[in-house]
Amino acid sequence: MDDLAPRQGAALVFAHSARQIGGLRAEWVAMEAELIKTFRFDAAHTLPCVPEGHKCSRMHGHSYRVDIHVVGAVDLGGAG
Repeated sequence: MDDLAPRQGAALVFAHSARQIGGLRAEWVAMEAELIKTFRFDAAHTLPCVPEGHKCSRMHGHSYRVDIHVVGAVDLGGAG
């Protein structure tokens, strides 16, 4: 049963049929994780070089959204 030794980036799953271990088939399946983190922030500024009376000459702001999206294999070996 050496093929059932722990494997990095995989999880042991059990299903019926094929290689039997107590009525179940054991197989390593690669695991992948997806993480999404959204950051929202606001910033304000003035534009001193626009003509006087221009709507952007006064302080005004903008809203921003940044999405960080990471996908990859899971390292089941742990940190270290």
